[in-house]
Amino acid sequence: MGCTIKNVLARLGWGFLLWSLFGGYPFAAVPNSIFLEAEGSGPPRPITISRVFARGDIPHYAQAIVDGTPVPTQCNVKTRWPDGSVQHALISFWFRPEGRRIEIRFRDQAEGMDRGGLTAQQMLSGDYEFGAIIELEQNGRILRADAREMLAQGSFRYWLEGPICTQVIIEDLSPQRRHDLGWDEHRSFHPIFVATFYPGWRGVRVELIGENAWTTALQDLTYTLRLRVGNPPMVVYERSSLTHYARTRWRKVFWSGPEPVDVNINHNLAYLVASRVVPNYDLTLKVPSRAVQAEYEQFLKTDRGEINGSAQWVRYFGTTGGRGDIGLFPRWYVRYLYTFDRRLREVFLGNAHASGHVPIHYREGLSGRRFLAGRQEDAFGRVVSVDARPTV
Repeated sequence: MGCTIKNVLARLGWGFLLWSLFGGYPFAAVPNSIFLEAEGSGPPRPITISRVFARGDIPHYAQAIVDGTPVPTQCNVKTRWPDGSVQHALISFWFRPEGRRIEIRFRDQAEGMDRGGLTAQQMLSGDYEFGAIIELEQNGRILRADAREMLAQGSFRYWLEGPICTQVIIEDLSPQRRHDLGWDEHRSFHPIFVATFYPGWRGVRVELIGENAWTTALQDLTYTLRLRVGNPPMVVYERSSLTHYARTRWRKVFWSGPEPVDVNINHNLAYLVASRVVPNYDLTLKVPSRAVQAEYEQFLKTDRGEINGSAQWVRYFGTTGGRGDIGLFPRWYVRYLYTFDRRLREVFLGNAHASGHVPIHYREGLSGRRFLAGRQEDAFGRVVSVDARPTV
């Protein structure tokens, strides 16, 4: 069956590569911790952290220990390892920013405090200064998608639930596409809001997303874009004559109401390597401060991932090699992993935003197709699958 010496060597080579990249070497015990550093001191604030854990570290749910003190922790587990332990979770808790580095360790707890999120009525109450509107204008005709109205009409689903944090995705994925916008019968613009509520904090973190990806309504759109946030809503972003290309999406993030003190997170590269979420990087290497500053300055000369922008990515694939965007991970991502520098966080996110501007995004617009062969789930509203559309 083709088991030649060449094939065996090739398989051994691939096996060694995977072994060396993803943790084939034994690791000493690595502290299961991260570090938070706020720009300054302030009142206690809530925070939600995305965390991947090594297999077996957290059998049930994770609890945060802030500077040695266990605190109430909401742990929304998204995936588990085959042994049942936590693999990926979103962890929410409160802490007090003090303008210094604070260590956060994690330990197991029996319950995750992951039930009982806010109702739509509670999210719309006066406890929160919540409001977000996407406004499109073309030839004097203005179209709007209002997050409060969509939430009140039940066009949302929960992503995080619990007493500390409620996060909802506000959109309509029904075949009627009730809230989609457009100046013709296709209504190609699909609005999405992601709203994060913390009981006890009046401000709401809001993501405003514009998508032009329906397989049945693909066309370029040109409009003036205005984003309004707050209650009452105020314009926080405006751009005229924006071409929204088919198969692309954009995203902007703001706080509706009071914004907490900004916090930079050191995710602890050694633990990420030990958990095998990133390759087996040489932890003895250091990124010089001048390299960090040079990376940041180079990023500032780009469009910084603005809508339709490419940040530091090279648009033309035929360009010669020796570039920072070529590799297992791009140069700027690796430098961020080694330093978790606040400036490189901006670089990291700006370059990540550019991914939505590449015309490769499709959302299935037809009902009656199976998302996966042999399964019953309808493909409508999901990303395009090879089973639903084999020729895409």
